[in-house]
Amino acid sequence: MRVVLAIDTARNSGWCLTADGKYVDSGECDAYGDAPREVCRRAVELDAKAELLLETAFGGSLATLRGLGAARGCWLSAWRWATGKKTTARIRSVMPQTWRAALFGATAGFALQEKLTAQVFSRKTDPAPDEAAAICIARWASVHAAKKTTAGYRERGSSRSNEGKQHGKDA
Repeated sequence: MRVVLAIDTARNSGWCLTADGKYVDSGECDAYGDAPREVCRRAVELDAKAELLLETAFGGSLATLRGLGAARGCWLSAWRWATGKKTTARIRSVMPQTWRAALFGATAGFALQEKLTAQVFSRKTDPAPDEAAAICIARWASVHAAKKTTAGYRERGSSRSNEGKQHGKDA
């Protein structure tokens, strides 16, 4: 079974849990509270080899980037607590432009499309905005898994210059 916990990283984070590309649950929570631990624990209970997929911070003011980085740190800490491991294995990142372009054909101005896509995938009638984004990230991950590709994923700590080497290819 492939379990993915997709996170729209922010202080008020959206999250979505899928198993084999099928919706399990989703919601929003305060990244600085106890909820991330509970959400991560649920993912790991479904499958000890669950993956954490975090949306990468992009643009904005320095204060915004710091806030997004702090929220990301809270999710990483909760994930490490839930898995009992300090490794970055099974932690992935995706740029918002990557998943939005794949789902919508463009990269910005798609709040309504995100909500509608989230409603169809999750069958929830009214997902909150950050929850809708997380559901879309999870949908993107399930489509990528079906194509048997990891293009668009980046392992935490890897750089584009060594991506090819990680897969046994010359860069």
